[in-house]
Amino acid sequence: MKPGGSWGWLAHRLRDRGDELEVALLEAMRAEVELFARPLEGGFGRDVRAAVHASVIGLADHLHGHDLDRSTIDTHRENGRREVRLARPLSGLLAGYRASQRGAWRTIAGYAADASPGELAALAEAVMRYFDVLTAAAAEGFAEETARLAGESQRRADALLALLVRTPAADAPVLQHAVDEYGWRPGAQLAALLVSESREPDRAQLALRLPPDALIGIHADLLCALLPDPKSPGLARLLARLDLDRPAALGPSLPWTQVGSSFALAARGVRLATPRTPYVCDDHLLNLWLAGDPLVAQRLTDRCPVYIQRFLPTGVAPQRRRNGNRN
Repeated sequence: MKPGGSWGWLAHRLRDRGDELEVALLEAMRAEVELFARPLEGGFGRDVRAAVHASVIGLADHLHGHDLDRSTIDTHRENGRREVRLARPLSGLLAGYRASQRGAWRTIAGYAADASPGELAALAEAVMRYFDVLTAAAAEGFAEETARLAGESQRRADALLALLVRTPAADAPVLQHAVDEYGWRPGAQLAALLVSESREPDRAQLALRLPPDALIGIHADLLCALLPDPKSPGLARLLARLDLDRPAALGPSLPWTQVGSSFALAARGVRLATPRTPYVCDDHLLNLWLAGDPLVAQRLTDRCPVYIQRFLPTGVAPQRRRNGNRN
């Protein structure tokens, strides 16, 4: 990225008297953006002043016809990352860049007062293009850090989920330490909701449909949500309206340290479920038993064909013994 004209004399002036422009940028930011209106003290003040200084040096290089130094881009990308780590929205930082762009132009236009209208137009374009690049770098840094933290959070959720649903269950003190470290309160009872054919984007979509205290992760190639207070009437109504496009099953409500059994039963239920409404395992215990033990299903079908056929789950159709033996 290089300016449209030659502004070497202006670049030299910015290098020699860049402090003037730095003051102009800081004043514009502090006057127009609440985020920067507080005292520039401590780490906050150092970070802001360092970013402004890098902006002025980079602008001088840009006006001299040089490509932007990688360190300048990295400085502003780090600005975006920092906003994520400080849990601040990107909007305040972007407003700061817009204010600094206006402050820079007001000062630089004064330096170039003798330029022709065409030269001023080219200079304005160069300045705006430069600050657009800085703004884009900050936005990229914000997006990168957001994605990194989201991935880290997902990995932690998956690890906690794997520990909680493990069978046999880990000792209660181990489980309590794990949920405390994660910062989650499971409540007295949990139920496992499983969705087949897990895909990473589905995690965020499911999170939007479930209560915020659900722990959502991927385990054994299944998308899983551990639901506190699973007997809540509100949760039952919510699950009935999920309208999932793939089979899903809801395991029984159990003490939270035993949720692995809920997961195991729901994993069976997913194989018998159809899309749209979750298969509630507690409503189909005989089906699950028969599906999990084909030999029992065979014997019961041989002995009680009319009765047992009412309960056979879809896909379980044991054949009768050819010799007709019902013993």
